[in-house]
Amino acid sequence: MGEVYAAQGVPNSANQDVWHYGTSKVHFQNGVVIRWEESRDHPLKARIDSNPTSSKTSTVFSKGSTKAEVRSIQGNPIRESDKMWDYSVSRVFFEDDRVVDWYESPLDPLKVKR
Repeated sequence: MGEVYAAQGVPNSANQDVWHYGTSKVHFQNGVVIRWEESRDHPLKARIDSNPTSSKTSTVFSKGSTKAEVRSIQGNPIRESDKMWDYSVSRVFFEDDRVVDWYESPLDPLKVKR
């Protein structure tokens, strides 16, 4: 979902596991794209990865990571603003849409590069 968000941006609407971009749709299952429907009026920035095992998928984020990368790795925050995302007690701080710092509670660990 984070990769779609990073490539395509905020959907016009979303319900359950379908994100709508105008008349185009992206369908998810368990947070992974399973198919898409693309209209000529609202093209998607989609492609089929012919070698998905070779793609670099990060499991942690660090200072300098984008908001889309954090969302992809950590998931959706419970609260978000331009400068801060809350993951229960833990927080991630941003400037210019990039991670600049975080506070991590042992109760709610973050997936950060150590």
